[in-house]
Amino acid sequence: MCVGVEGASVMQGNKNGLCVQLETSVSLYMIPIHCMGHILNLAYKIVTIDTCVAKVEELIDKVYVYFSKSSKRNIKFQQFALEKSDGKRMLKHVENRWISMFKPIEGVFEQYKFLTGFLYQNRRDVDRAKDLLYHMINLEILLILYEMIPMLFEMNKLINIAQERSIYIIDFISERK
Repeated sequence: MCVGVEGASVMQGNKNGLCVQLETSVSLYMIPIHCMGHILNLAYKIVTIDTCVAKVEELIDKVYVYFSKSSKRNIKFQQFALEKSDGKRMLKHVENRWISMFKPIEGVFEQYKFLTGFLYQNRRDVDRAKDLLYHMINLEILLILYEMIPMLFEMNKLINIAQERSIYIIDFISERK
């Protein structure tokens, strides 16, 4: 029997962790492993310490806040974007255990022309629109965004595999191809 748990001492502790208790009471042949989803998340947290990633997180948060705090503004954006696209809602980046930046970044990238057009149109009315427009056209942030999408896409695929009930190494290898 194999059990995948996070690396906290409550779960994998040598003396009184859950895995030790299960091994002594349920199965002597149990193999405790560190959950692959948690390992990937820890790796992602190390990457996010970089200031470049922090700039992207800030941009994603600003886009979400700008549109979510005003339903009137959100409706205006959707009407503006509907003339040219489908006018999707901006998604929130949630700092939780699993990576949630992929979909919001993808949404900003897909709606980029409409977001910048809308912000440019409203730059005189709202100071936050002007500030957000500056962030949206910042070349450094755009390049970082562009580079992060493939990495986040791969990490999301790996996390989805890691959350399956049965994980085989071949699944990770086949997803990489």
